[in-house]
Amino acid sequence: MFSQYLNVFYRGQSKKHKSITSSLSRNQGYVQNEYAIYQESIDMKSVEFGGLTSLIECLSKMQHYGIPTRLIDLSVDPLIALFFAVQDQTAILQVMYMFIYNKNILLEIKRLSYWRSLLLWIHLK
Repeated sequence: MFSQYLNVFYRGQSKKHKSITSSLSRNQGYVQNEYAIYQESIDMKSVEFGGLTSLIECLSKMQHYGIPTRLIDLSVDPLIALFFAVQDQTAILQVMYMFIYNKNILLEIKRLSYWRSLLLWIHLK
């Protein structure tokens, strides 16, 4: 249905933060204990993580279970992003973002040393 929008991504948040950050980076305690959080999660759900072969698969599964990771959820479906923006009915301010993916712009950004220092993992196929 949304295949014509493959270069457009959406993100819904029930809370507005100063910047778009991962759940892991919003809490310094999580960052300091990142490895321990991941290891404990894998130990607790060893059957579900056992067949995964890549880091991105493991992190995606952890994200699905609500475990803080460095990943930032994006969707090609604006309705999914809208759901996440409004799911918390107690939130005062819900927000939805739209990102337009342009390979030429991303290639230019990669040349800037400032952007190289950012830790933002987005897996695009």
